[in-house]
Amino acid sequence: MEDQNLKTLWLVGDDFVQPSPNPVYMRLYGHPLCPYVERSRMTFHLKEIPFQFCCVDFPSRPQWFKELGSEGRVPVLELPNNKGRVIESAVVAQFVDDYYCKCYYQAFPKDPIVKAKVKIAIEKVNSFVPFFYKCLKEDGEKAEVGEAAKPILEWFEASLKSNKKTEYFLDQEAPTFADIFLFPHFTRLTYLEGTKCEPYLKELKLESYPHLMKWHKKMLDHPKVQKSLCCKEAFQGFVKDMKETGVLTLKLGTYCDKEKFTAPAEPNLLILRLKDETFVKPPVNPQYMRLYGHPLCPYVERSRMTLGLKGVPFQFVQIDFPSRPDWFKNMESAGRVPLLELPNEEARINESAVVAQFIDEYYQTPFKAMPEEAFLKAWVKVVMAKVDGFVPLFYKALKEEDENVAEAIRTSLTWFENKLKENTCGSYFLNQKEPTFADIFFFPHFTRLLYFEGTKLNKVFEEIKFKDFPRVMLWHETMKKNPTVQVSLCDKEAFHGFLEDYKSTGVLTLKLGTYCQFKSLKNTPLCFSQFI
Repeated sequence: MEDQNLKTLWLVGDDFVQPSPNPVYMRLYGHPLCPYVERSRMTFHLKEIPFQFCCVDFPSRPQWFKELGSEGRVPVLELPNNKGRVIESAVVAQFVDDYYCKCYYQAFPKDPIVKAKVKIAIEKVNSFVPFFYKCLKEDGEKAEVGEAAKPILEWFEASLKSNKKTEYFLDQEAPTFADIFLFPHFTRLTYLEGTKCEPYLKELKLESYPHLMKWHKKMLDHPKVQKSLCCKEAFQGFVKDMKETGVLTLKLGTYCDKEKFTAPAEPNLLILRLKDETFVKPPVNPQYMRLYGHPLCPYVERSRMTLGLKGVPFQFVQIDFPSRPDWFKNMESAGRVPLLELPNEEARINESAVVAQFIDEYYQTPFKAMPEEAFLKAWVKVVMAKVDGFVPLFYKALKEEDENVAEAIRTSLTWFENKLKENTCGSYFLNQKEPTFADIFFFPHFTRLLYFEGTKLNKVFEEIKFKDFPRVMLWHETMKKNPTVQVSLCDKEAFHGFLEDYKSTGVLTLKLGTYCQFKSLKNTPLCFSQFI
């Protein structure tokens, strides 16, 4: 099953309607053949960051697209939940590099000297790009174009010739923006062979620059570069269309076939379900954090929610508790969840509060679940402490251990009700406009408490009298409507199945495959492309 939040959108003709905000991933509007868009796509792939690609048919761009801030041009990068947009190809690519600065790969090297040299190379690329368009449009005398481009090509050749270790610009171990910015236009330049523009290409005499051509071959062979590589056949179809119509525009559906440009599933984000004979230790995930847990576990939901709100991709490994083998029980959490495993099994972290806070601190994205301001941070911790007092009451109600638990829950909810009454403009705890750990930690258990309605625990539900806590209920509705929170929201029907199983067997455990069928979970787990 494909994660709809990663599905490539094809916006053309009557289908060119504005899609709803993506609650999880960044969305990149562009065209598969656009060299400026390829820069951004390449940066995403090299950093191993999933994103949603929206392919745009230029002739049928409607008014809403032209009003996105780029006047109809691409690329346009849209943040999750439509929290902002970034335009201009160089700015978009560098924003992606900066936003995901914790990734091991940086397109802009941190060394200030190397970074300065990359910027110089980018300036040279900016001088080279106009020559590509002169060849494409057959603009000017062929010989003059070839002669004018010669100094730039010689600069690229000399720069690469000076390398001692690698074939990338500035002798770097991996591509930098120097490579990323030049590659798309240079590739399309080589694709002019066999088209009406070939005489211009011949004037450039690219065979005279062996180190540059060797660099281009190295880039072509890079697996991550290949993910966004322009299709030669499609590009030559575009050139033919341009020459026949006299209009330089990028279309979908003619030379640009949909099947060729649909992004494949990301294998390292596949959701795993470990149960019975399939409960074998999965191979190491080399790219993404891996979260072991169960879709109905409230403690796991805290971590999934934090990852989602921060826009961090991860692999979710669903656990069937009755069939946990020794290898899982012998891991750091002694068989409990959540358990967070870093890429390449570099380290593992357990305990729900520690896992969630580690995620918030490790990934320096704009969203902060724990505010940085000292006074606000202190009050988030106060609410979290109150949540720690509320949670045991939930389990007493679940296990029917205390006849007076409803009253104790009412006392606890009164505190949360009064705290929310202090809000003047924010919808979340402590007058905030976005969730913090105060909301993230309280929401999962409170949601499950509401799910008692209509079950064998309905008596407790009625005794609590939730109507007496209007601010808490309004807060809960606000959280439920948050698109990112919805992605990890516990499924009510599945939770009712869990309660029925618990009351009939007397065993409090989380299973897969009975009440927790994958297809029954309407809110699919965050960050997976397909289901195994």
